[in-house]
Amino acid sequence: MRNSIFLLVVGLLISCQNIEYSDLSEFNIEENALEEGEEFKVIYSLTLAQNDNTENAFNHYIVISQESGDTVNLLSSGASPVRDRDEVFSFSSKYNNFLDLVAKSYTEGFELDSVLDLTNIDKLESDRKIDPSRKVLRDSKFDSIAKNTHPTIIGNLTTVTKID
Repeated sequence: MRNSIFLLVVGLLISCQNIEYSDLSEFNIEENALEEGEEFKVIYSLTLAQNDNTENAFNHYIVISQESGDTVNLLSSGASPVRDRDEVFSFSSKYNNFLDLVAKSYTEGFELDSVLDLTNIDKLESDRKIDPSRKVLRDSKFDSIAKNTHPTIIGNLTTVTKID
């Protein structure tokens, strides 16, 4: 029942969004704000499916580390659904957008079949730069939460499956 109410509230919030964009320069980027595999819970998210207006924008999550207790902005090209406020995710810094990876691999002269070769991915990762013109999705109704001074990292959310 509790999860149903949570999903209803999230659905209502999504349907009432007033989407705008923030400049990436408004965020305090810290490469070590989360460690690879660090677990966290999401307390705020604004994500949209890729379309003409959002293809060059990061989805915005605010997360609380389950290890340090720190609050961090997580910007991601991928959109991971948050179904439950108690759901635990982990951080991944691996390539943020598969299409960007394919494009980069092409310009670096890699065959498409070799994109999955981890040595090629690691080389592409080390060469990756953050495009400062990229925007961050924003719902102006939640600026009191979304505009903050927390450290910011760019990466992905991966679902944590616990086996008892």
